[in-house]
Amino acid sequence: MTPTDHPSADAVRNIRAAYRRFAEGFPHGRSREDAELLLIDSGSTLTELNVAFVTSPPGDPERTVERAAEFFRERPQHWRLESDESLAPSLSGPATGAGLTQVERRPALTVPIPLVGVPALTSQHVVSPVATTEESKQFADVLARGSEFTPPAELFDVPFHRLRPMRCYLAWERETPVACSMLLPDEFFGGIYAVATLPSHRRRGLARSLTVGSLTDALAAGCRASCLQASPMGLPVYLGLGYRRRFDDIVWTSPLGSS
Repeated sequence: MTPTDHPSADAVRNIRAAYRRFAEGFPHGRSREDAELLLIDSGSTLTELNVAFVTSPPGDPERTVERAAEFFRERPQHWRLESDESLAPSLSGPATGAGLTQVERRPALTVPIPLVGVPALTSQHVVSPVATTEESKQFADVLARGSEFTPPAELFDVPFHRLRPMRCYLAWERETPVACSMLLPDEFFGGIYAVATLPSHRRRGLARSLTVGSLTDALAAGCRASCLQASPMGLPVYLGLGYRRRFDDIVWTSPLGSS
């Protein structure tokens, strides 16, 4: 069986691996995996990176949710429960019973590469890989300001220039970093993540150009398609590039609320 037979399954693996690698890059990041759960804890206040993925149909959904909660009680953080929409009916009751609240559906999209007919960056912008400790800190700053969250101090200690096999990029306007993205290439998919643009530089095609530039590297690495999870803000951009919705993940947040 080839990856094209079940593109959703391969996209899921890439998306989960990206969360895991990013979270493990934090100074106190950790993960644990078994037959039903992939548990990821960044050791920070970022709910986005403290997540329990339900990866296969649970034999006992209530116990599965309990085990997720137990993992985060070891080091209390705000956290999320996330599953493919096909598993949501069995998890909804146990999640609600545990005090979690369903907050969103996250569309996962895929597209073949290379992309064609997409304009390149304007001459005033340059995209380059994050290569130094200082650039890692700049990446953290752009990611936080572009995504509009308050960054925990540990985010600036993540070595974005050494998160292999993940590759991180900054888009520059002259000497100022104004947008960022991540690429996780695997044997089939090039996953695009953490695309963020400073509010002052939006609507200039930066997210679009960063995505296309990342996929150029993905193609060179042997990837034949791309996958990502889209935010409401980013969804029109990716649909315009040719991405198509494959499935939705359902997300619940812990009773402590979202950070």
